Amino acid sequence: MITTLTFDLDDTLWSTRDVIGRAETELFDFMRAEFPLFTQHHSVESFAEVRQQLIQADPKRVHDLRQLRLDALRLEIARLGHPDPDPLAIEASTHFQRARQAVRFWPGVLNTLETLARQYQLIALTNGTTDIMASPAGEYFTQGYRADQFDAGKPEPDMFIHAMQNHDFSADQVVHVGDNWEHDVLAPHQMGWKTAWIGTEQPPGQQATFVLKSVNELPAKLTQL
Repeated sequence: MITTLTFDLDDTLWSTRDVIGRAETELFDFMRAEFPLFTQHHSVESFAEVRQQLIQADPKRVHDLRQLRLDALRLEIARLGHPDPDPLAIEASTHFQRARQAVRFWPGVLNTLETLARQYQLIALTNGTTDIMASPAGEYFTQGYRADQFDAGKPEPDMFIHAMQNHDFSADQVVHVGDNWEHDVLAPHQMGWKTAWIGTEQPPGQQATFVLKSVNELPAKLTQL
């Protein structure tokens, strides 16, 4: 019997492009006001390249995107000659994360989560930085876990194992829901979990238990189990 549903967040419950785009705008507006030299030297794309260079130098950074952005801000603010880069980097990072938290759920998703929460425990497992418990969906979730809280993010098994150990369910009692084939289908499938893949194209394999265009299709699919 299925007792638990675990959810990826970005591009599963909302558009990543939408929320990141708004957060990047918030960050650059703040930097334009507080330290214009930063925006004179950087675009969204060039600042992303700085973060990518940090990942290339230390691939383990990729699982902690909050710290990665803070370190990149601190590095570039100092490089551009600001006399006190740390407080400015922290404040800029806070502005970004506040906007990153202001997600816009796709139509119908909150109602679907409310319906599912009446029958299942819901747990979030994300490589992103959104705290689901502080979102409008928080009341429907038992807990949310982010990759930066572990030594590695998905597709590594850390978050999946932690969820099982701390929320009293086994591999045959859970369905994981997400849009990333490697992270949200192949990884949990290898652990014996059922999966629901969110996608609008043909799935790249047969491992997903369900193929959905939207989370809103999930309640009906679960009746088939």
